[in-house]
Amino acid sequence: MSEVSKSMIDINSLNFAYDNQPVLTELNLQLTTGQFVGLIGPNGAGKSTLLHLLLGLHKPQQGAICIAGEPLRGMSQKQLAKSITLVPQDAQINYAFSVEDVVAMGRNPWLDRFQPASQDDMAIVQGAMEQTDILQFAKRSVNQLSGGERQRVLIARAIAQQTPIIMLDEATANLDISHQLEVLQLAQSLAHQGSLVIAAIHDLSLAARYCDRLLLLAQQQLRADGTPDEVITEENLARYFNLRAEVQRLNRPDNLPGLLITPLDAVKPIGNSTIERL
Repeated sequence: MSEVSKSMIDINSLNFAYDNQPVLTELNLQLTTGQFVGLIGPNGAGKSTLLHLLLGLHKPQQGAICIAGEPLRGMSQKQLAKSITLVPQDAQINYAFSVEDVVAMGRNPWLDRFQPASQDDMAIVQGAMEQTDILQFAKRSVNQLSGGERQRVLIARAIAQQTPIIMLDEATANLDISHQLEVLQLAQSLAHQGSLVIAAIHDLSLAARYCDRLLLLAQQQLRADGTPDEVITEENLARYFNLRAEVQRLNRPDNLPGLLITPLDAVKPIGNSTIERL
């Protein structure tokens, strides 16, 4: 990890609702560089909403977000694009751009209108393609690639954008397991090189394997914040995912982190604390 962590995102007393239906309530959070942070929670818990708030696509009803010490509401889109970028879930690209063209789009925030990319810009683009192992595809149409390869193209574009914050919104959801591992290994590597990487992740086992820190969003609030061992517990799974499960720490000779999560039954809450098996 990076030697000195720096606060990149500060959220204070944030409240957000769609049509008067609360999604996030009184959210307080600080995120620093050098971390791979996973957002987990049941469907509709606000994971993607939080990412969109950080991009300025939604405006909170109350509270404040600061990016690298600057209030988000006072930042221009170009300023924000130099600080934070998103790798979306849907890797479909509607036009037959080459891989190199798509990755080069990451340089746009650093260029004036109609300014062509310089040799230095293209060196950054090439470096991003090398880092994501897609240099051999540079001249191919991005739509000729597999889903996993296209996702690596979008990550390369994010790397070329040179933002200290990289976000992934369920970026592995439609990929086969080998490509999921490739994407998460790359995200983990970027975090440990000094970026702040935030990923909304559906698969709890993968979240436990790759993330340094997990944030559990449920019932409009941040319900748990800590290491995977601290957050993915049998109690939290029952209370917030309606799932009775056994959770065991993997005891591997290579000391790789991870949890074995064995689902047992679906459950439903009764009142505020007790749980009934369905």
